Amino acid sequence: MNKLHHLRDTLLNANLGLSPENCTVFVKKGAVQHHYNREGDRGNHKFKKTFDAQVFVMGYTGDENAVLYVLGKWLTQNQPNHKPDAISYELDILNHDEADLLITIKDVTETITPVENEKGVYIDACPPSHVDSILKP
Repeated sequence: MNKLHHLRDTLLNANLGLSPENCTVFVKKGAVQHHYNREGDRGNHKFKKTFDAQVFVMGYTGDENAVLYVLGKWLTQNQPNHKPDAISYELDILNHDEADLLITIKDVTETITPVENEKGVYIDACPPSHVDSILKP
């Protein structure tokens, strides 16, 4: 879940006033596609994970638009070819100063490359630019 770790780190380091205790990132509706074992491609065990990433921010006291901006910028950098409506959100106003945010980023993908050697299997996540060139049919 390299992208989820990076997403959370981006939010926590964006001067939004978030702390690790009030920012949770998790997967909703994950799926795995093992479609690389095509003719002439024997032994290629790469797979693609597709999921909806959810970000739950509890008791946020800032402007939710700042969080949405940071997420949009992260999405552009880390999920090339995303849909314009990939980010949706829900907001629960707790009082005059605080709100809970639940943000969903739809159709996040990661391509995983298992590499076998004498010591076992090393699992590697491909960077986004590599993913685009691999996944085109």
